[in-house]
Amino acid sequence: MKEANKQSFLDRVKGILRVIRQGIAFLGRRIKAAFRRLRAFLRRKRKNFMRKFTEWIDPKLESYRPKPSANSSSVEIESSGPKYKLPRHASADSASDHDNPPQAEIVKRSSSSLADTPTTRADLLAIIQSAPLGIFTRHERNLMSTVLNLPNIKASEIMLPASKIVYVKSDEVMGPLTLDRLYRSGFAHFPVINQKDEIIGTIHTTHLNNLDIRDSSRAEEILDPGIYYIREDYTLEQTMDAFLRTNCYFFLVVDKYGRITGILNFTDFCKFLFGRDVNTDFERDNDRLAVANRPL
Repeated sequence: MKEANKQSFLDRVKGILRVIRQGIAFLGRRIKAAFRRLRAFLRRKRKNFMRKFTEWIDPKLESYRPKPSANSSSVEIESSGPKYKLPRHASADSASDHDNPPQAEIVKRSSSSLADTPTTRADLLAIIQSAPLGIFTRHERNLMSTVLNLPNIKASEIMLPASKIVYVKSDEVMGPLTLDRLYRSGFAHFPVINQKDEIIGTIHTTHLNNLDIRDSSRAEEILDPGIYYIREDYTLEQTMDAFLRTNCYFFLVVDKYGRITGILNFTDFCKFLFGRDVNTDFERDNDRLAVANRPL
């Protein structure tokens, strides 16, 4: 009888601890979501401030910018590389000539434009980077430069190296200590390895929030067996194709011998491509009316 009462008491204690743990986990998720919304709000405020500051300061700097000479037939664009000359617009007093230019002038203008056209990718990037802020913002310049460089950047340059990957053993119990270790890592994907150190699947943080997971649950019971790989010398263009082909959120990166050298997830790929974190201040994408009424 005493053993039964003792077991009943232990079961109640375990139930209470489980409820407390779930409550703490729920509170932690809410606090994390609140911090994400606050960070997104501050990011929008900073962007608005920088835009307004740029609009205010740009005209005031006009008097300090070099003026082309009156006899010059071209405008020089300063850049970190060579100087490029672009044709000037016709003056107002020659509007009639501009409307109906003679054939010789057309040929001359075409030849000049062809001569001043950038001939290499580096020339084009230099022109983009030297454009005034009134034309392209710094974010837009970096975005265009990144897109143009996609065929030249390798996956190994933006991946998380293998030394920083957090693994989970297949027989590891998903108790408080394991969950705390995974959450503290700050990562979202965790490869699962068996006793032979072979990768047999992955666990995502969304799996860890499932209420069905108990202290007795093991990693092998909740893992996702789908695993996808890319090679470390893939260009980012090839990496983007792989993301679209597989519809997965992350890849294990291997070398030409098949050894794991890193991990690359879609969030980090987008962060590198767009120069910012993915916007997480809206979490109701599965609500049709919430999406329809969401302020932009």
